[in-house]
Amino acid sequence: MKKSVFVIIAFMLFLQIPTASASIQDVEMRLDTAIQYPNDRPVNIVVEGMAFENDKPSLSNIEIVAEVRYANGTLMFEQQSTVSPGVRTSVVFPAIEEVGRYYVYTYGEAGGVRSGTETQTMRITYAPQTYTAGFTDGGRFLVSPLQQYVNLTIQELRDSGNALEPGNTYFSNGSYVDIDVPDGYLAVRYTITDENGWMNYERADSTGLTVHGTPYVWIYGDLSRVEPVSSLVSPAGIIMAIIGAMMVLIGLFNFYNKFKEESLIRRKKAGTDGMPGWRERRNEQKIRKAQEERYWNERRYNQYRRW
Repeated sequence: MKKSVFVIIAFMLFLQIPTASASIQDVEMRLDTAIQYPNDRPVNIVVEGMAFENDKPSLSNIEIVAEVRYANGTLMFEQQSTVSPGVRTSVVFPAIEEVGRYYVYTYGEAGGVRSGTETQTMRITYAPQTYTAGFTDGGRFLVSPLQQYVNLTIQELRDSGNALEPGNTYFSNGSYVDIDVPDGYLAVRYTITDENGWMNYERADSTGLTVHGTPYVWIYGDLSRVEPVSSLVSPAGIIMAIIGAMMVLIGLFNFYNKFKEESLIRRKKAGTDGMPGWRERRNEQKIRKAQEERYWNERRYNQYRRW
């Protein structure tokens, strides 16, 4: 009997003991690189990993290895890191000065299971050439190279409102460019391309991964020059707005007087024109309330004096 009881207790204890977690069955990796990187800044890639148990996502961290290799397969850089499951994580490599084609590899491991190797091709390109550009209040477009021997190409596009018309093409030839923006158009756009193929780099993404930035745009309003990309406001429009505001105020004033006269006529017909208005009734209520508070204050004061 005692032996049977012992067996039953042991079996129940066995059921309550938590079983070991299921083993990792698979590890999946994803790799995200830019098409090109300038040769004057670090190479930033993004990796993501996930392990699976019983066809379900696992909470296990992933040990990842990321590599940059030459086109012939020779290892250049290697980074090892631990990433959380399903979280996109950046891996940063040093800048690569030599331009050309390179390959990025990554794989991960969790619970003794290794993923397949993900690979992508990237290009290291010459860095963009630096300059400053912008419009003056007088409607001139100035481009100033910040490096010697920089030949920038400035392409002009004129927007008539119906179509874009090609304008003039200018070259910096190592010096600054001063362009008088032509009038008679809805807007005029300028695109700056350097010798390394970067367009409008000054207005591109700060990471250096965006090859094309937004053009420089000068907007005209009512055939008179205004600040770039500002609202199209003319002096005539301002005057009309002031006149319209005055007409609205006059209309509201007339409506109030008419309403007041009609109200007085209705009160006379009802025989209540001699009765106090709501302002008089409100003032009377305030006076009565003040007198009542004064009365009770005096009562309390006299009561304390009596004692």
